[in-house]
Amino acid sequence: MYGRPAGLSMSIPVRPMDLRTEPCWRYGVERPDSPSPGTALSAPCRRAGRAFVRKVRLLLLVAAMAPSAASSGQSQLPSRTFDIPLDTNSANAYYQLGVDRLRSRPEDARRAFYWASRLDPALAEALYGRAVATALLARDYGPRNARGGAFLVPLDDFRRADSLRLRAYLRNPFVHITAERALLPALVRDPVRMDPYFRGWLYLVSGAPHEAVKSYAEALLAKPQVKQIHAERARAFFEMAQYDSALTELTALIAAQRRKDDTSLVYFYRSKANLEYMVAIVHGRRGDLAAARAALGRALTEDLAFHPAHSLLAYLDLVEGDTTSALAEFELASQLAPNDPVLRYNYGVALLSAGSLARAEAQLRRAVQLEPYYALPRFYLARAVDLSGREQEALALYREYLDRAALEHAERTWAEQRLGIQERLDTHQP
Repeated sequence: MYGRPAGLSMSIPVRPMDLRTEPCWRYGVERPDSPSPGTALSAPCRRAGRAFVRKVRLLLLVAAMAPSAASSGQSQLPSRTFDIPLDTNSANAYYQLGVDRLRSRPEDARRAFYWASRLDPALAEALYGRAVATALLARDYGPRNARGGAFLVPLDDFRRADSLRLRAYLRNPFVHITAERALLPALVRDPVRMDPYFRGWLYLVSGAPHEAVKSYAEALLAKPQVKQIHAERARAFFEMAQYDSALTELTALIAAQRRKDDTSLVYFYRSKANLEYMVAIVHGRRGDLAAARAALGRALTEDLAFHPAHSLLAYLDLVEGDTTSALAEFELASQLAPNDPVLRYNYGVALLSAGSLARAEAQLRRAVQLEPYYALPRFYLARAVDLSGREQEALALYREYLDRAALEHAERTWAEQRLGIQERLDTHQP
């Protein structure tokens, strides 16, 4: 039922990387003519590997070339039609098409991911895939500076891209990042001779978390001061459902950051709210709701305006039967993130379940307004209107829902039955 919890033109040069033709040794692999292929990598080579990972991440920051039409008011939308038949109301169908065409036809992939993210704003992987597809296009077709051949990426594009990636991670801090694999060619023939941090990342985006865990362990032994490795290793453990190990890594990272805060002069405080939020999610997967709630408390101590923590607290309250507290948390979250259609939808459904029809209707109408292609809020809006006794308005909303709903939506059957019953009643009326 619920969603899965202009101005001055400035340019930033980003060095172009054609990953299909660049030699492997540039990215942390030894030179092909290395006289001792079995020896350990040199320090410059290891630094090159780590720098390459950062460059790939930077490419993703130029990915969102346009914000969503719902929020930007743009009139020209990408085409929803492709050269194969598919359910044009299905976010899953568009997402799978994007995955299938990410390497061979990145423009198609970007369009597919765009529509997946519009049809289901809760699908974090669609946002991430859209970023990767646009990065591929920027790499191949982006404008270049006459001096040195660097890309010229307008600052506004960086801002939009950063917003897109942030949305994906706020939706799901454990979002699958396997789409990043498309940014790489088959450049590694001997991954054993790579920098272990880069190797771990490569395994992770390649869908091999077991190998990623091993490589990240090597990286921690070589560079224990690089604490971020703990977060990447936690992601790998999470993908393997080894939640206790994921907790160990996240706890180590949080403790290291706290020690740094206590012993170093901090000019800009780095909140640990998102890390505690990740801890709460892991505890939830383990079924330890008390520990999840405690982690969310620590997250809100770090940042009281961190709305995902309020949303997750609302879910925990609903699971434990505390509807009053759940609605209070949803209200706080919606005030902190008023333009989030998924949050408005979830809040509306919770209000509907609690029998607060007028408030549910207001939240669900706002969700529909924020994202018109998001079908589920329209169904539950029809339910709220129907239960309020406004039958004809409700029937029109059910039809609008069916026009937008994917074939796999379970709610389709209920809406079709409701309309069918009404049609039979109208037929037999004198």
